[in-house]
Amino acid sequence: MNYIFNKKRYALIDCHMKIESLFQNDIHKSTGVYVFPLHRHEELLEISLILKGEEIVEFEDATYMARAGDVVIKNANVLHQETAEDNSELEELSIGISGIRIEGLSENSLVSEDIIPVIHTDYEMDLLQELFLSLQRMQQSGLAIYTEIIQSALKTLVSMVLLLVDKKGMIKTSKFNVGKQIRGIIEYINDNFCNKISLNDIAKDFYISPYYLARQFKSETGYSVNQYIQLRRLGRAEQRLAFEETSIKEIAFECGYTNLKYFYSVFKSKTGHTPNEFRCLIQSTLENEDKV
Repeated sequence: MNYIFNKKRYALIDCHMKIESLFQNDIHKSTGVYVFPLHRHEELLEISLILKGEEIVEFEDATYMARAGDVVIKNANVLHQETAEDNSELEELSIGISGIRIEGLSENSLVSEDIIPVIHTDYEMDLLQELFLSLQRMQQSGLAIYTEIIQSALKTLVSMVLLLVDKKGMIKTSKFNVGKQIRGIIEYINDNFCNKISLNDIAKDFYISPYYLARQFKSETGYSVNQYIQLRRLGRAEQRLAFEETSIKEIAFECGYTNLKYFYSVFKSKTGHTPNEFRCLIQSTLENEDKV
């Protein structure tokens, strides 16, 4: 086994990591409130480094304020939502990585469930930023000669984050206490939100009353059932708009919206942009990065 970082709590093993996404995000400066609704990365881990400003990062069980100098770790399959106000002037670097294995954790995870996934850096900030930017430049070059260097830099980046976790990781306290029954309902919605489902449908499938479900779900998660379904649909739609060329109509339909006009209305209401505006902003950002 190839151990890079060997401490009692964390050990990175069998390293065959791959960059799945890498970008600098500063589109919030001139676009008003920015919201990336509830979503998860099923086959990759995402690490974000906040360079400037601040954003609210909401996970399933707690909400955190991430500020300049913070590293935000989003394990694979962990739901999260990101929000930045128009005056925050948020700038961040984000990298999506697959092929990560940590002893005692699920694949593509860097923190255990009891550790706060937002960690502040000190002297590590400059080195982490340079690693991000170097990886970005080498990845965009497409030159095969950089393959081994990219792997080495990736290992260094991940090892540094693990050191931060081990050195500064704090035990978290849950904002909401989600019981077994509601957790099962959450997983059911996560698996079926693109289909036609409603409060009554879910209550029937779980043999409980709609009233009890509505009250208990709100109490334990902070969302109504419909709000949660909506956020999951919008989160998936944003992911696909950002990284696919599929038509907006097709994305809307496949994310559970049969009425395109309604999809536009909900998307604009939640994110501040139409689906097309959002896609153009992302594409413009990526094109500008390619020129660097």
